[in-house]
Amino acid sequence: LPDWTAALPDLGKSLELRPRSDDSWILRGRLRTDWALHLQRKGQDPGELYASALSDFSEAIDVNPGSASAHMHRGVAGINFGQAQSARGKDPEPVWAAALRDFDAADSRKPSSALILSHRGIVRQEWAQYRTRRGKDGSELLAAALADFDAAIRVNPGYPESRMRRGIVNVALLGADATD
Repeated sequence: LPDWTAALPDLGKSLELRPRSDDSWILRGRLRTDWALHLQRKGQDPGELYASALSDFSEAIDVNPGSASAHMHRGVAGINFGQAQSARGKDPEPVWAAALRDFDAADSRKPSSALILSHRGIVRQEWAQYRTRRGKDGSELLAAALADFDAAIRVNPGYPESRMRRGIVNVALLGADATD
């Protein structure tokens, strides 16, 4: 298993030496996101680590507001944090709304990125499924997710995650149509 704590001092020192390095903030945020996901999979509460990761990505955005990467990675952390919130019985919708804004910002800075489009679709899909499980309408989010996956596939037809997710959304939309 990775020793998550071993990398933090080096990243902290890097930020001391170059606090205006968006790459260092992004790297530390990614490390914290991965560590939080590891804890989440073990059934532990990753909330504090996700909050720290989101803060690191926000610092990267403060340093370089034009960074599509910082917005995208903050959005990815938001997807995972929202899933953790949902699993703990907390409302993930504000976290997912913020993640969606991050993917929109990333897309405006780096249009036609299959990775960004796919992740935006994922947050919409997760959010729609959460809403549906609570008896709320998630069809608009599913339709928007489908459009994101379609766009991602047009950009990169060989990206399997977009195709898999598009299939899942199509099945969900069939179920929604069957209940109308």
